Amino acid sequence: MTLAARGRLRVAVEQTLPLPDVAKAHELVETGRVKGKIVIVP
Repeated sequence: MTLAARGRLRVAVEQTLPLPDVAKAHELVETGRVKGKIVIVP
């Protein structure tokens, strides 16, 4: 929490997808080639 509060926490976001594309998000993760996080948005 301290790193986040200081702005020193970095999170790599690979892709942001809408909720209806959650199946695509799972496919991306299962490939093993994702280098960052997949973010699902409403």
